[in-house]
Amino acid sequence: TWGAAAMAMAFVQGETSFYVLRFILGAAEAGFFPGIIYYFTQWLPSSDRGKAMALFLSGSAIASVISGPVSGALLGVGGLNLHGWQWMFLIEGFASIVLCGVVWFWLQSHPHEATWL
Repeated sequence: TWGAAAMAMAFVQGETSFYVLRFILGAAEAGFFPGIIYYFTQWLPSSDRGKAMALFLSGSAIASVISGPVSGALLGVGGLNLHGWQWMFLIEGFASIVLCGVVWFWLQSHPHEATWL
């Protein structure tokens, strides 16, 4: 839903659709951080969780540094009767959907379920 809601943002037609889609996007994103914390509790001993959280939060900060210029570059994309901001939502939403598919099939809920261990 996160990626689909982001992609749908490219087609907002007014204030109401903007607020509805932002609410859906926020609801989809809301469980991500708690989910990461829960995932770490399933995979890591408590002595390693602090380091894992630090790496996760550092990665989040680095992603913010990178995503600004990438989003800015996407604003210059045009074509197919879409504006740059619409392409930005479509491309970034699609990337989220692709990453979701990879994570869905690669990560298991518990270490004992991982066939690659």
